[in-house]
This record gives sequence, structure tokens and C-alpha cells, in this order.
Amino acid sequence: MGEIEVWIAKYMEVVDKIISYIPYKRAGVWKEFFLNPAGTVRKNIDGIMPRMIDLYVIGGIGLIISIFSSLIPYAISLLITAPLAVIPAIGISAAIILFSFAITPLLTLLYALFEFVVAKILGGKADFTVHFNASVLPNLSTFIILLPVSIIEIPFSWLYYIPVVLCFAPSFPFAIVGAIVGLYALYLKFVAFKEVHEFGTLQSIATIFVPIIVLVIIAILLVVLFWATGLIS
Repeated sequence: MGEIEVWIAKYMEVVDKIISYIPYKRAGVWKEFFLNPAGTVRKNIDGIMPRMIDLYVIGGIGLIISIFSSLIPYAISLLITAPLAVIPAIGISAAIILFSFAITPLLTLLYALFEFVVAKILGGKADFTVHFNASVLPNLSTFIILLPVSIIEIPFSWLYYIPVVLCFAPSFPFAIVGAIVGLYALYLKFVAFKEVHEFGTLQSIATIFVPIIVLVIIAILLVVLFWATGLIS
């Protein structure tokens, strides 16, 4: 076993340790999917509601991380620099975080439905429940794999709230790791779609990227429309 493999094995041990502390048994399946997407997506087909609960679970964990990594240091920095602004600023920030927690799984469901329509147009065989599993498992698996990194990043995120510290450098390695794992998530979805829809390579790629391209075009058109009507400048 090479040095890289040893480090990966050690990291996975940390992931396993964190999973053991999460009072949610389904988290182990998320890691399994990361390592074996084709096999896991076939034998772990759950209903839509259990997968929605999965999404709310990771949203809850992300909410806790956000509180420690941004909300608390933000409140402390305001207490020092602008104490009168603490309550309204923290209230707005907390509302945004809670709204994101509530709405993200619903938007994920709608996005998966969009993907499903594309998949069916391209001849996909799976029903929506199976497709939804294949669509969200990559997000669940990469979240659990990146959880140790997210926890380690918390103290570094506090540096952003220290005005005299040039703190852009500490975030760079975390951003690189997140980008690499994000790309791997696309590969996981590619494999999962091929498996459940009995797709060829091009159909699976199209099911992933057509919705992304359509949403980007819609976003650009909305920006142009708002700019033309003077709503933004």
C-alpha cells in the first residue's frame, strides 16, 4: 500500500469515527455509496420521504456547523465593532440560515424532478423514486466524506472576523478539496444514472448537464431582464 492509500485509509477511519457519533444509522450508506456507487444505488432504494429526511439530516448538521463557523464569530465581531447592530444583524443571518435549511431539500426534490424529465426523454428506465435515490445519494455521500474537513475548517473560518488578519490563504486548501470532491460527486451521479436508467454514457452525461445548462441560461436571461427593466444596475 502506497503512502497516498495509507492517508486515504486513515481519513476514512476518521469518517467512520464521526459516523459512529451521528445518531442516524443511514449515514453509513452514504459512505458506502461514495466507495461503491453502482452497487449501493441498486440495493439501497428508499422512498422519497426517507431520502428527504436524509437531506434534512445533513442540513441540520450543516446548520450546526454554520452556527459555529459563521454565526457565533460574526456575533462576537459585531459586539466588538458595532454592539448596537448585533441583534438585528444576527437575526437576519439566522433567518437566512434557517430558511436555507428549510428550503434546500425541497429545491433538491424539484431539481431531481427536472432531471427525471430529461432522463425519461432520453429513454431512462427508472421510476422517480429510483431516480431520486440516484440523484441525492452523491450529495449525501460527499457531505459525509467532507464532514471531517468541514469540522477542521471551523477554527480557520473565525479568522475572517479578525480585521487585522489576512486570512484568505487558510481557506484555499479547503476550497481545493471541496472542488475535487464536488467533481467526484458528478462522477457518482453519472455512474448512478447509468445504473438505474440503463443508460449509455452520453445519455447519463446529458441527464446531468442539460438541467444545469438550462438553469444557467434562465439565470442569465433573468439578470438581463432585470437589468433592462432597471430592477438592477
